[in-house]
Amino acid sequence: ANDIHQCLDGQSLGQLQTCSSSLSQRWEWIENSDKLSNVFSHELLGHDKTSGELGLYADGNDQVSVRTITAYTNVFHSDSESAVFGFTSGPLALQDVGQSGTLYIRHGAAIDAIGTQANAMQGGESGSLTEID
Repeated sequence: ANDIHQCLDGQSLGQLQTCSSSLSQRWEWIENSDKLSNVFSHELLGHDKTSGELGLYADGNDQVSVRTITAYTNVFHSDSESAVFGFTSGPLALQDVGQSGTLYIRHGAAIDAIGTQANAMQGGESGSLTEID
């Protein structure tokens, strides 16, 4: 995390907000899943597969994926969390997900590479290959 004072707020997903104790900034993993639930609204964090826009949803469907894979910083106990490895600044590469809505990542302890085709990814060649819809 670049700035542990900025948080994802379920009431304003378009831009990070200053962290507070607001329940709309609290998230919980749904047990045995890759779904992240907002404590305030009890809805799932998801993204529109066409536009990429984040939103809160009751569940996923053909147009919306509610799968979330993340590395995070616990801002309430940041001194007891491990560091996030990788570059904290630098140029970003924008890549359109396209109509398939499939994103591939190579990962180990952190994301090593990301892309829309398994054989043409941005980043390294190490780590396990995972497909995200």
